[in-house]
Amino acid sequence: MSCFWLKPAVAAGQWSREANIATVGDENETFNTLKNQGYHFEHNYGHGKDQLSTVPAYLMLLAFTLDQIQQGACKTFRAILASLKTKARMWESLRAVFKLLPCLAMKEAWQHVANMYQVQLE
Repeated sequence: MSCFWLKPAVAAGQWSREANIATVGDENETFNTLKNQGYHFEHNYGHGKDQLSTVPAYLMLLAFTLDQIQQGACKTFRAILASLKTKARMWESLRAVFKLLPCLAMKEAWQHVANMYQVQLE
């Protein structure tokens, strides 16, 4: 899955119709991920002073970006995701751990999730 980063040609200032289509496709893929994989992100037309939905949207995009970094860098995250198959299931399991067990670090929380599903970690 790609992210909503600019393509190298776009970053270099070489804007084209193909680059625009690729960027829009990546953007749609990102928002579909936020909507369907446990982030509970729905489209909201109420951005502005009165609705104040922009700040939660930015926070969700920040969380999504951090999850993408973690997915690329953390073997534990990848092992649990591979075992549970969907991010929605993984996030529900992590929420359950936070609701029921005290955790001082994310490593400890991920270990509890791994134990819930007998995921073997290195």
